[in-house]
Amino acid sequence: MGATALRLITIIKSGRMSRGYYEDANMISADLGQQLEGYIARLVETGRYRSKSEVLREGVRLIQDRETQLAALDTVIERGLADSGAGRGKPADEVFDRLEAKYQALASQATNKRGS
Repeated sequence: MGATALRLITIIKSGRMSRGYYEDANMISADLGQQLEGYIARLVETGRYRSKSEVLREGVRLIQDRETQLAALDTVIERGLADSGAGRGKPADEVFDRLEAKYQALASQATNKRGS
């Protein structure tokens, strides 16, 4: 059992208090490799974070946010595919022609303003 996984606690045994060590069941152990461990150490040393745990918690929060965004994107894609399958879409050629005309008009307006 690693030193970081040990915590001093008070254990109640047979009605009396004694001190002992235990391995925290909620603690996660991971081999990050030298590069990531060095990076985390530098973040702590520079004061950006107070501890290695704080760095890792922030990293997991960022992953959680990204996964939430990806799940939302998957939902939008599924809805779009369902709409398309049900005929609730427009042909791509029609959409692209409309966009091309729109942006050509905007470009012409900008050119005319510069020329005035």
